[in-house]
Amino acid sequence: MERFRIFGARLRGLFRKQHLDRELEAELRAHLESLTEENIRRGMNPTEAAHAARREFGGVEQTKELYLPARRAMRVDPLVALRYE
Repeated sequence: MERFRIFGARLRGLFRKQHLDRELEAELRAHLESLTEENIRRGMNPTEAAHAARREFGGVEQTKELYLPARRAMRVDPLVALRYE
């Protein structure tokens, strides 16, 4: 019975993609906002600061792509672990 409970929890974790996407978006947005605020403190106007932050941070979509392999591994890992329990 315990194995079914564990399997169910792991299976639910596989389908948390939307939740993980939202978390990643929020984290990237927070980094950009932090860089923008830092640029404003350095004397840039808000528009310049936002543009400079995006240049410094790099592409948001490219950054998301860097995380895809790790996220895919996180989704597969629970099933692999279940096999060896």
